[in-house]
Amino acid sequence: MSDNVQSIGSGGWVALGIGNVSGTARKLAVASLEPATFYTVTAVAVTSIGLGYTNGDVLSVYGGQGLVATLTVSSVNGTGGITGLGVTTAGKYISTPQAVGNTPTGGTGSGAVVTLTIVKNSGNNVQIAEDNAGAHIQDTLTPGDSVIRSPAAAVLYAKASAGSVDVRVTAGDA
Repeated sequence: MSDNVQSIGSGGWVALGIGNVSGTARKLAVASLEPATFYTVTAVAVTSIGLGYTNGDVLSVYGGQGLVATLTVSSVNGTGGITGLGVTTAGKYISTPQAVGNTPTGGTGSGAVVTLTIVKNSGNNVQIAEDNAGAHIQDTLTPGDSVIRSPAAAVLYAKASAGSVDVRVTAGDA
């Protein structure tokens, strides 16, 4: 029996190290998914327009823990008050920023206050396939799942849906 843990990202397909072992079955177990639950900003409404902003200003949404969401000013009035604002990047928070009365930072102006729509995302998963293009998906595993596979090929490939995934591969006779 051999056993190893590999970190898999959400980029391309990565080969799992299950080759060159005795036995025919491979047990794949998801050891951890990071983060298993996260929050994103999906919409924004301006509640106080502020002043001095210009089109194209990028504002950052702080206050939570994680990857910060950004907002882009799309239109302003004569005093630089924000009349159009959209979500540029949704962020990826482990704990959420303040949704109502949030004061994003950055840009050329000040005083803008927004209300954020924040959505809870969960179910980060890892897909297991028999090729590096993902054409033959064998399984989609979530935290705590495991599966025993006897692949035709000596190599299986994996890709995370978001973030990074630790996959424990135990190979040998099942």
